[in-house]
Amino acid sequence: MVKPVLADVIWQIGPKKILRYLWHYHKFTSREFLQKRLFDYINYCSQQPTHDSIISCGQKIPLIVYEWVIGKINSQQLLNFIHADHPAKNSFFDSKIERDLVFAAANLFKTNIHIGIQREIITMSDLFKKCVQKYPGRVHILSNWDLSCDLLVARFAELFGLVKPEDLIFSCYAGCAKPDHEIFNYAAQKFGLQNEQCILIDDMPENINGIAQWGGHGILYIDANSTRRKLSELINE
Repeated sequence: MVKPVLADVIWQIGPKKILRYLWHYHKFTSREFLQKRLFDYINYCSQQPTHDSIISCGQKIPLIVYEWVIGKINSQQLLNFIHADHPAKNSFFDSKIERDLVFAAANLFKTNIHIGIQREIITMSDLFKKCVQKYPGRVHILSNWDLSCDLLVARFAELFGLVKPEDLIFSCYAGCAKPDHEIFNYAAQKFGLQNEQCILIDDMPENINGIAQWGGHGILYIDANSTRRKLSELINE
């Protein structure tokens, strides 16, 4: 229901760094490219396998990033690893321009920035509000979020306040994350549900595939109308 705004992301990375890259390489950069280069760098330095079940921008995430998502480490610990003086710090990247840009993108993990660039997706949150009204006590929030989740809840208090605190599940407290089957087991047990009674509405295809493989139902959010229609069909209304 909340996502980063591109304009804020560009501002935080630094327009000058982006323009310098564009001038040097004669091509635009993208979030997917920056993430891939950063994740490749982390994997190269850590010499650890990726966490195969979690995919972001079409790429499996490094194990240390997964540990951040499930609350084993905080943002500062992750950043300390990224910015440490690894032997490959200067040789891994094609140029200092690319290195500076990728490291600037890594700063999006900083808690104040990570929270600050989030904006409410109005159409998705409106659907959420209607579901809470229509299905009282049956709507829960299951989110992949790091240890800054309390700050996220405080910032979007009106939205998260629509459900009881016990109806919120964040990956950092569960110790597992979507689309791992473990977190679906966690949610089902917490709310006393069978697999087939669980319906996940999510805008990430891998999460929808994950709950389907687990034995629940998934609805890929594309727009509010189609999501509402598919939800009604699943609930047999």
